[in-house]
Amino acid sequence: MARLMKRSILRNLQSAIYGQKQPLSSASYFLAKSISRIEDDKSTRLLKVQWENGKENLYPYLFLRDHCQCPECFHPFTKSRKLDTVAAVDLGITIDDFAYDASDDVVEVTWPDGHKSRFTAEWLKSRFLSRKGEQINDRTGLDSVQRVSWTSMEIRENTPFVDFHEIESDEKALKGHLENLLRYGLSIVRNAPLELSVLQKMADLMCLSIVRHTNYGPFFTVESKPSPSNLAYTGSALPMHTDLPFYDYQPGVQLLHCIRQSSGSESDGASLLVDAMKVVEDLKGNSPEDYHLLTTTNFRFNDEGTDLYGEFDLQFERPTIGLDKNGKFVHMAYNNVVRDFINAPAENIQRIYEAYYKLSAMLRDKHYQFQYKMAPGDMLVFDNKRLMHGRTAFDPTTADRMLNGCYLDWDDIRSTWRVLHSRHE
Repeated sequence: MARLMKRSILRNLQSAIYGQKQPLSSASYFLAKSISRIEDDKSTRLLKVQWENGKENLYPYLFLRDHCQCPECFHPFTKSRKLDTVAAVDLGITIDDFAYDASDDVVEVTWPDGHKSRFTAEWLKSRFLSRKGEQINDRTGLDSVQRVSWTSMEIRENTPFVDFHEIESDEKALKGHLENLLRYGLSIVRNAPLELSVLQKMADLMCLSIVRHTNYGPFFTVESKPSPSNLAYTGSALPMHTDLPFYDYQPGVQLLHCIRQSSGSESDGASLLVDAMKVVEDLKGNSPEDYHLLTTTNFRFNDEGTDLYGEFDLQFERPTIGLDKNGKFVHMAYNNVVRDFINAPAENIQRIYEAYYKLSAMLRDKHYQFQYKMAPGDMLVFDNKRLMHGRTAFDPTTADRMLNGCYLDWDDIRSTWRVLHSRHE
């Protein structure tokens, strides 16, 4: 028999990043209250849980039985399901009884076969289901770090700098570094030692040493070379681009560590960065037809040649602007150097080029371009699927400029952030 209980709670979640309070996410909103009422709706086979703040969530019987947390159904150490759901649970399963234990903040459900499942309020809050008509958002735990789009002036006024030695010695500083990357797509590390091994040390910190191997190897050196295999290995200016769009699984994060820098003016060998998310927001608002074409037309990218592992021929097609199922920005695939075929009807090509030119003009606009000349010991860490990057020209006969680089994958970085978040929040 259900017992209706009321209980106050006692948390008010707020996070302060760089001295600014961030708005509460939907998930943390629920953490502010506990259960005040539970009802069973047998006609819809739903358990209704009402929180003290008045918010109500629905939990289907089948969903609850499938997610039973007891040791018989769920391994407590591997955090994986032991229950063979399809073989053991009937699609039309019902509830025999339920109760709420206020002392432990736990809902207990008894099933017709006598099996009991216990769900803490915290577990239920973290797994609330959306209602019909509501937008279904990402639920991987990252919603507490909201992405912030920026123009050149905005990032210049609030540049996300961090110190290498603080990251190395303080987990909270490392967490802040990862949140820079999640929020702005950029974190600039200062005072890194001028050693080739530093990129591996950063990978050790950010993602358990998991460096993404590509056709250029696990690490690469950007410097002027006599017989370059890539435009980056010259002193020429590099137009705005994202790296390696010819990979199906495009690397998510790039690290560039400055070992030596051009001694010329601030405009010699300076890095250029553009927040593609901001550009896309403005393109959508000002030129919706161009936006539509670039989100629905596949461009093919390719890279052929010979490098560390021998001969390669990489090809992949994707839209220039990638969106998720809710129409939110996910990636920018823009690299004119390796752009190949536009996979669209001949009658549409002219109009697609017009949209491409419109986007390109925005990427070259100083309103969006953030110019930063790295000093030896600086490390640019940026989202390769969000930030466009480029470089101003320099004279390789008079400038000895050298950067070391590597790629990391978002899956591994997000994993590290979740571990640090659960440990320190």
